[in-house]
Amino acid sequence: MKRTLLVLLVLLLSIVAALPLAAADAPAPKIYVLHQEVVRPSMTAVYEETTKEFIKLVQEHRNAAPTFNFNAVAGDGFTYLYVTQLPDFSALDTIPKEFEATAKAVGEAKWGELMKRNG
Repeated sequence: MKRTLLVLLVLLLSIVAALPLAAADAPAPKIYVLHQEVVRPSMTAVYEETTKEFIKLVQEHRNAAPTFNFNAVAGDGFTYLYVTQLPDFSALDTIPKEFEATAKAVGEAKWGELMKRNG
């Protein structure tokens, strides 16, 4: 009985000692920002056109927003989902900063007109 208890205790201690090693090999979690927009059915064509213009402006002014990046998915019910992967939580601050920097690089009048048409 004592021997069985000793073997179980050694086994339990081995497992507990190995837990930090297993955690060290675990991959870092991936962080995503999701942005969803719902478009009025009558505005779908205008929304898609202005979104393409927005993407073109971001590409033309890449120096203002070097890390601004997203994938877009069109869903059912006139929904559009934009997905951005972040390296860590501190990168959350860069999204609005780079968005604002792009607006300044484009020019407030042109940017404002695009945002107004986009709805």
